[in-house]
Amino acid sequence: MPFNSIKRDSLEFLYPSFRAPLVVPGAVPPARGDAATPQNPAIKVNDQFIDIIPFINVEFDGHPSPGHVQVMSATDLPEIPIDAHGGGTKLTPGATTSFGQGLSIVGTKMKKLEAVVHVDESMVGSLGVMEDMLSIQADFCKIAMVRSLSKALLHSLPSNDDKAELAGLPYYLKANSPQDILYDPAKGLIDAFSQIEILCCPSDNGIGSRPDIFVTSSRVRQLLIREVENKGLTPQFMYCEMTGAVEYYFHGIPVVTGPVPEPSSATTTEAWALKTTGPTGIRVYHSGGLSEEYGIVTETYSNITGLNAAGEAQKATRGVHLYGLYALGVPEEQSIARVRGITYV
Repeated sequence: MPFNSIKRDSLEFLYPSFRAPLVVPGAVPPARGDAATPQNPAIKVNDQFIDIIPFINVEFDGHPSPGHVQVMSATDLPEIPIDAHGGGTKLTPGATTSFGQGLSIVGTKMKKLEAVVHVDESMVGSLGVMEDMLSIQADFCKIAMVRSLSKALLHSLPSNDDKAELAGLPYYLKANSPQDILYDPAKGLIDAFSQIEILCCPSDNGIGSRPDIFVTSSRVRQLLIREVENKGLTPQFMYCEMTGAVEYYFHGIPVVTGPVPEPSSATTTEAWALKTTGPTGIRVYHSGGLSEEYGIVTETYSNITGLNAAGEAQKATRGVHLYGLYALGVPEEQSIARVRGITYV
């Protein structure tokens, strides 16, 4: 059987002759950002971001959650005076300061990501020792869903939360937000990454924190390393527990890659500073499924489409329904910071 004649229903016959184990899904394509197509489709993605951001199951007692919100202080907490300015004030026994703070909520509704994989009974063989076409297509579907979810988390910007699409990180950046800055080529990437490091400073346990990761494209990371080296400095590489590999660190913070657009000479990309741990770390809420499987729920079914006179099935389809309910949690706007407009030169 020549390779160019391989069809879905002939896959199982390849195994006894020359088929290698497993079926690989192919490299991860880059994100396209606001463009119709990726800016540089030849550059593939090592998506470290999706395995770092925490997934939290918010299903309660078997019932799905329609959404998840974070209660937070409506404004910066007022300071209770104890510091002296200009000599201090006279001690007044029993003096107290009235304190009260308004509350607000931040959060989005759960959005559903789902797909159905179905194959004819003739395409589900009796291999047993390996896999059949249905399981292969179901595994591919899971991978495609995770890839889509990762891109949506970094880029999706619906006009409001009533839309069908997931609200991603850009949704939490308000208009003219100080957390969203424009890249200045004259100052370079060292300055840009330093700025978003400063801006990403959520309250955490009440005394503030700093970002846990930077997320950008592989070529922007390459440019940042080159810029550091051109300054006569040695780039810092260390083992990163979050990725399980040696990563480049900028100011002690790992710079990981994700599905952000790859830049070109005429187009731009971005970089994020993100808090991913603690009470003010960003997280993905999912309803049902396992967190280690990205909250994807798998349900099998058989669909009978024809019966004979005796009521027996003449034609049936085996299938798998895969879905996930997701909402991105960003407890504070200061949990994220972005620099956009980065060019590749």
